[in-house]
Amino acid sequence: MKNLITLGFMSLTLFCHAQTWTILDSGTDNTLYTINFIDDQIGYAVGAAGTIIKTTNGGDDWTVQNSGVNSLLYACDFIDASNGVIAGDDGMVLKTNNGGGSWTEVASGTTVNLRCVHFANDDIGFISGLNGTLLRTTNGGSSWSPVDAETSNDISHVHFTNSSVGYFSGEAGMMKKSNDGGLNWSTLDTGTSDYLATVHFSTEDFGFTTPVFGGGSVYSTENGGTTWYETSIDTEQPLFEFSFFNSQMGFAAGGNFNAGTGVIIFTEDGGQTWDINFETDVDRFISITYVSLNIAYAVGQNGLFAKFVGDFTAIEDSKTNEGTQFVESILLFPNPTHSSAFVQFDNLATDIRQLQITITDDLGRVSKQLQCPITMNKANVDLNGLNAGQYTLSYLHEDILIGTSRLIIE
Repeated sequence: MKNLITLGFMSLTLFCHAQTWTILDSGTDNTLYTINFIDDQIGYAVGAAGTIIKTTNGGDDWTVQNSGVNSLLYACDFIDASNGVIAGDDGMVLKTNNGGGSWTEVASGTTVNLRCVHFANDDIGFISGLNGTLLRTTNGGSSWSPVDAETSNDISHVHFTNSSVGYFSGEAGMMKKSNDGGLNWSTLDTGTSDYLATVHFSTEDFGFTTPVFGGGSVYSTENGGTTWYETSIDTEQPLFEFSFFNSQMGFAAGGNFNAGTGVIIFTEDGGQTWDINFETDVDRFISITYVSLNIAYAVGQNGLFAKFVGDFTAIEDSKTNEGTQFVESILLFPNPTHSSAFVQFDNLATDIRQLQITITDDLGRVSKQLQCPITMNKANVDLNGLNAGQYTLSYLHEDILIGTSRLIIE
């Protein structure tokens, strides 16, 4: 390993609570069912009547893209800035390889309504839908094959925490888990028979789901879905989607379709408590994405679009002199912490898909070494097994030290 001089290495996180949601013009009156951002500026939303809209300036302006179809488009996911997949009613699947400049219909092999698109990595992705429909791709969405989900219940949502471990939620309280990249699925007991709207994991262990009909509760797991417990929340409005920036900070969005009201709730303690963050009597929210520390977006009924601009602040961790060629800045959250942390790399080199993280104690002894996948310039750090104390995290790419952080475990 090369000997490199590091810059300052103090890592602190300071939070404040000036938070603002603003309703902006999406340029459409069609209901938007999913919002997906590549970074905090470039994003897409899809919806009714074949609607696809794109922004390149953080939602200030939206451009309508030609989908070539009139189907209800319910879900989208982008692998990178160029490649994305959309799914919708009647088995409709669309793919782009030029950032939405053009969309091509891809054979799905089904005519059921499709409700979720999720990629576990650049190659492996999933589409779920009604009547137990589950499709899998191994080539970035160019072709799709059915997977036996061993259920006839609707599958509402799919979420993978890495290339191997994933979950899907659905009708009658259904939750299933795969440990082999989605080839086989085992049933989990959520403790409810309600139709589950979504599933989202903020770390490999901590996950969340919520019922479609009714409100006032979030179901959470702290052990990868083995057990689930119910947390009451201060709203009776149904929730439809979760999105976490790190293991501690996350949003959930929803609302009442008949009443035309929307709600967004927020947690900063990993889902132990949730507070109402924003409410509107305009329309309901359906989809939300938390893309960077101070930026989130939500869409919903009748073209509803809202943008969150926060005022959370943090002191940057250090990067090495040689690390400047790989990353602009490094942020570690939360700090102090207990069992997990999250690293945000700003403008990380695009060819870096994984980093080695070495954790040493104050005596310089190696306490843990991890190989952490990088997704959207973010990495989760598993701190299980470490005692309370102060540690240094070193981030390495091909044996080159690109930066360090100081961390306190309480």
